[in-house]
Formats: sequence, C-alpha cells, structure tokens
Amino acid sequence: MIPLHDYLTFLSIVTLIVVSPGANLFLLLQATPVQGRVTGVVMTLGFCAAIISHATLALVGGRLLLSRSPG
Repeated sequence: MIPLHDYLTFLSIVTLIVVSPGANLFLLLQATPVQGRVTGVVMTLGFCAAIISHATLALVGGRLLLSRSPG
C-alpha cells in the first residue's frame, strides 16, 4: 500500500502538471477571440476528450503490462 503522504505528493504534482499552460492553452487563446466563443468551447471539449482518452489508454496499457509480467 502506498503511504498517504506519498500519494498526496503524487496527486499534487500531477495536478500542477495538468493545469500548467501548454500548447493547447495558447491555441485556445489565439483562436477564440478571432473565431468566437463556440469555437473555444468546441476546442475545450476536444482537449478534454483527448486527455480522457489518453489517460484511459495509458491505464489500460499499464494494466496489461502488469498483468502479463512474470512474477
């Protein structure tokens, strides 16, 4: 079992990584004023879908690796 302190530290670091600005934010800030609010909302939904699908595939892949590893 992971100690609570280590788990909370990990969650804090992951949260900071996820909320830090990146290329998606700069693309959103560039396109929304020019193309409108609807474009910004659609882009945000696309970014969310990408994050969710990426996390899901990473979890499934990690689980497969762990289930097929010897020992």
